[in-house]
Amino acid sequence: MIFSIIICFILNWKLSLIMSCIIPTVVGSSLMFAKVITKETEEQLNTYSKAEQIAQEVFSSLRTVLSFNGRKYQQKQYEKELKLNEWFTVRKDIAFGTFFGWLFFINFLVYSIGFTFGSMLMSDETHDTLTISEILIVVNMFAQALGFLNAIGPFFQSISEAQGAAVSVFRLIDEVHDENLNEREILEENISDEKSISNINGDIEFDNVSFSYPSRENATALNSLKLIARANQTTALVGSSGCGKSTCVSLLLRHYKPSSGTIRIDGQSITDYKIRQFRQNIGVVSQEPLAVEVLTNMRTVKQLSMENEVLRQYSNMIDQVLKMSWRPDVLLATIYGLYLMMESLTLGLLYWRALVLVENNELDMSNVVMISAFAMFALESLKVVQMLAQRMGASLAAAHAFFDLFDRIPTIDNGSNKGQELTNFRGETEFDQVKFVYPSRPTVLVLNKLQLSIKSGQRIALVVQETLDQAQIEHPSRTSIIIAHRLSTIRSCDLIHVLEMGRIVESGTHTELIQKHGIYYTMLNAQNNVQ
Repeated sequence: MIFSIIICFILNWKLSLIMSCIIPTVVGSSLMFAKVITKETEEQLNTYSKAEQIAQEVFSSLRTVLSFNGRKYQQKQYEKELKLNEWFTVRKDIAFGTFFGWLFFINFLVYSIGFTFGSMLMSDETHDTLTISEILIVVNMFAQALGFLNAIGPFFQSISEAQGAAVSVFRLIDEVHDENLNEREILEENISDEKSISNINGDIEFDNVSFSYPSRENATALNSLKLIARANQTTALVGSSGCGKSTCVSLLLRHYKPSSGTIRIDGQSITDYKIRQFRQNIGVVSQEPLAVEVLTNMRTVKQLSMENEVLRQYSNMIDQVLKMSWRPDVLLATIYGLYLMMESLTLGLLYWRALVLVENNELDMSNVVMISAFAMFALESLKVVQMLAQRMGASLAAAHAFFDLFDRIPTIDNGSNKGQELTNFRGETEFDQVKFVYPSRPTVLVLNKLQLSIKSGQRIALVVQETLDQAQIEHPSRTSIIIAHRLSTIRSCDLIHVLEMGRIVESGTHTELIQKHGIYYTMLNAQNNVQ
């Protein structure tokens, strides 16, 4: 295109200069159409996304929608978004059609201007002689140069649609510029960790923390909260719904930034730490657990780096379990544990053999990941078996309940139904989260209403509690935070904070709070009466 215009100026610069006046019109109109098409594409994708969101919400809570007779309303909302999507699609197509028609109009306009002004220059005796052949060459080359716009029309359409679709992507990328959240560091793999937090041994402190959710700025979730969770202790947060318990967890994980105040660990603000490393040191069992793909969960377990380390770990565990095998109350755990050791040891050696095969291009890396995931998970599972065997109060019933849950692990799906097909009760899904959180050895452990949803009786809750107690013994400096509605599950906590309207109104142990006859005492009596 550029070379054609240069040749035209060489042949006859006067006619070429006159015809060049149409270039700004072509460029300006193309930019205008691009802006319109990008906007319409963005609106089209937004309406389609809203329609998809409505459908997903309805099908995920179909019983609730039918119970409240909301089918007609949701159907109208879905149809409304689809009609808007159709309208924006029509407008986008009209813009494309107009643009292509405009390009063809420009193409014919070039011929009109060229021949008109060319004949005028040729008939003007005051100027140099302009031949018909020069006019034809200049006009045709200009027309061909601008005709390239017709050829790139389909590419122009794709680029405009991509620009409209990329708006939300760039908006998300722009959010990482918040220096307080340090989200940019998640995307940067090669940054230097200036402040290592692999050894958190201090307290977690909320110093005059206030916060309001962006969607409810007028409602204060936390109001000048002052809270300290000591290391080597288990701190519980209780209170009515909406008092700010889960908000404390969200702020601690840096999902939000406090409106005012500071959250410190080891005396340093949590915003000073690298966010990737920070979150790797916090284990969370969430209020709404999702049983996603098993291999994805397994990959979160910290893998061993050398083959001899694997063999050493197995050797130590076999020795310890054999020493305990004489006890009748851990016989089942011993037999089951030795069986798992034999199977997982084979997988572990296969994993290291697989690494050699990969180097020789004899095995696909995806198979290595699968072997590694199962091997490491089996290894960490045996540590929990060892933990049960070491508990003096372990019983055959508790061990049997524990292994029943392990037998059901392969039935976890890919997360399409949030793991609801795993079991008939939600508690086992949360228990599955405990198994995957514990092997990573977090220095901060947060249980967000874990025992609230375990409806299978005290046998599973007992095993979970014993596992957590042993975990605290193995990691004395761990800071544990439990958020619960069922007060009977936090009797043994070192410190209990009662929250109300985003502030702490009572603090103390279970016994001390009962003696105060305050809010905690009233809540406990109310739950006992219901039970």
